[in-house]
Amino acid sequence: MTLTRRHLFATAVGGLAASLLLVGSLAFAQDRVQAGIVVKIGGIPWFNAMEQGIKQQADADGIEAWMVGPTQADAAQQVRAIEDLIARDVDVIGIVPNDAAALAPVLGRAREAGIKVIAHEGPDLQNIDWDFEMTTVEDYGRAHMDLLAKEMGEQGKYIVYVGSLTVPLHNAWADAAIAYQKEKYPNMEMVG
Repeated sequence: MTLTRRHLFATAVGGLAASLLLVGSLAFAQDRVQAGIVVKIGGIPWFNAMEQGIKQQADADGIEAWMVGPTQADAAQQVRAIEDLIARDVDVIGIVPNDAAALAPVLGRAREAGIKVIAHEGPDLQNIDWDFEMTTVEDYGRAHMDLLAKEMGEQGKYIVYVGSLTVPLHNAWADAAIAYQKEKYPNMEMVG
């Protein structure tokens, strides 16, 4: 299957929508479920579109949901945002982590407070109730490497970069792509 950006984005928004449906089905004493979703960085096109999907699905489910994101990719700002959501006593926190290790303690405190924690792009994130991903790490890595190999004629040197060295899923995708390249495309070489 060929993965396009549009397909991947639609799948990610669909996964978030499915998680909001799950949240909307939970029974709480209050009138409306409150869900705050903390993303890696606010104000960029990917997360702007995600915010539109959050609002649309929240309206459809009759819940109150909103997105917050730091002005720069900074785990400390994400921690503060999660602490604010804990103080607000929300029902659900969604997280797209910048740094899994830095977030684990505050997510643990959220769960101790009875808050459900849903993650995206955090396959090994600790102290969560559920993680949803748009595809498997291996499938994404293979699809990315197949596209790169096609453009390179299956030979030559390439470099790998990720959004941040602490973003769990980006690094897992890169690792999967590199492992697949070594297995399937021996005439290609990663140089950085």
